Amino acid sequence: MKKEIIKGSENLTKKEIYVLTMAQTAKMTEASGQIVDIDRWAEFKDTDMKTGEERDVLSIMTADGEVFSTISKVFIEHFNDIVDLFGDDPDGLPAVKVIQGKSKNGRQYLDVTVAM
Repeated sequence: MKKEIIKGSENLTKKEIYVLTMAQTAKMTEASGQIVDIDRWAEFKDTDMKTGEERDVLSIMTADGEVFSTISKVFIEHFNDIVDLFGDDPDGLPAVKVIQGKSKNGRQYLDVTVAM
């Protein structure tokens, strides 16, 4: 089933689109605390198999082909802020750090920041 790409890296190949949108990937929570060098990425529409609800998914691929995906709205929003700021940088996107936080209600959430 073809996924609707909302936005992503320029000139994604069919193979990259497949890997980013349909292949089994690691959850972004598995990268928590890590610095991730972004090689390719895509934000796309997907349908939750249990609820049938449409949702946005973000997948990030590293240069060595490792892929991490998330449906975290906070993560996707802050990642898009990074893309908006650095997207036209000739060196590409900076490495990012995946972080987990805890809301005032005690719920865990994922976030992203530029790695220093």
